[in-house]
Amino acid sequence: MDKSVNSILMGAHEEYPLFRATFKFKDVAVDQILGADVMARLLGLFAVIAFMALTGVSHSICAELLAFPGAEGFGAAAVGGRGGRVIQVTTLASNGPGSLGEACAAEGPRILVFAVGGVIRGDIAIKHSRITIAGQTAPAPGITIEGRLLARPEPWTRLHDIVVRFLRVRPRPATGVGGDAVQLPDTERVILDHLSLAWANDETIDICHASEVTIQWCTLEESDIHGHTKGDFHNFGLISAYPNSGNIAIHHNLFAHHARRSPSLSPYVVGKPGDFRNNVVYNFREGLTHDGHVPVEAINLIGNYYKRGPDSGKIVPFAFHRKGKYYLEDNYLHGAGIIDASGRLQAGLLSWRRLFKPGTLLGAPVCVAPVTTHSAQAAYQIVLDRAGCFPWDRVTRRAI
Repeated sequence: MDKSVNSILMGAHEEYPLFRATFKFKDVAVDQILGADVMARLLGLFAVIAFMALTGVSHSICAELLAFPGAEGFGAAAVGGRGGRVIQVTTLASNGPGSLGEACAAEGPRILVFAVGGVIRGDIAIKHSRITIAGQTAPAPGITIEGRLLARPEPWTRLHDIVVRFLRVRPRPATGVGGDAVQLPDTERVILDHLSLAWANDETIDICHASEVTIQWCTLEESDIHGHTKGDFHNFGLISAYPNSGNIAIHHNLFAHHARRSPSLSPYVVGKPGDFRNNVVYNFREGLTHDGHVPVEAINLIGNYYKRGPDSGKIVPFAFHRKGKYYLEDNYLHGAGIIDASGRLQAGLLSWRRLFKPGTLLGAPVCVAPVTTHSAQAAYQIVLDRAGCFPWDRVTRRAI
């Protein structure tokens, strides 16, 4: 295999020391490639996968390769373009020969690499399954899409196996539901990793009707407070709902400056839960919401860090549905402390923290695809150090 392609599949980018351990793999032992700590995590991962196989977790990642080293959660088994052709993006035009738009519209398994860095102006539509967009291969300053990243399959079809890494996506001013930064409805086996997303005016990420999805190490920043037709402050984080949605992992992300839906997470399929862990939610009014949807399956809320901001006012970290089932562990509210498993604050009820709606609180977490988990306070610093598309630009630095 060509070394550059192998580096892509290994998730490498030699400009970033954080990932440097994954490149020098030729004639070197695996533990030297990944580091002893990563090897320990992988061994633990294999043990959990074996457990999942024995316990019959549906759509697990058992016996499947990871999308890339460090991929976790339900989308970690996304194949992407592995084994397909490599397409080089050679222009910053959004469409035409050598463009990102042309490569995303192509058929068959494909791995997209970049010979250019800069701003691509216009929406980018993924029209066929089995794609890896390797933004980490772009020269400085990386790739920014001034538009939306969309799934646009043929009618009555469902895209699958999508891997997107190291991009910035910032839509132009828009109104209504057309203002999302990433729209990947009706998809399955998807992983979004190290994306920086800003300025959307409905949801920042739409994964409605989607399943087996991981959103990890992303920054969802500064959604638009004025553009929506329903009025100001219709600036939301992420929505996962509607039939076929489930097995959603959202971990180690920054949600900053969204009024609500951080996230809106409503698993619709029995046996396909939601998992929200080690995220940082800042300057919000409502965190977890359902917005009229009834969650059929349980949701884990583990090790998340919540912090008020200048636009917060009174906050609701969890707006539960009375028919929903939830497991809470080690969620931390800045200025107050740990929210315990009963949903109560150790410091008691504060004037700026509203009560959540009732739901069923579980005594143990629902079984999900494995994710390396930190304490909420440790996750706060880890996310601020590592999330987003590198190198950070001034928009992400402002959010961080």
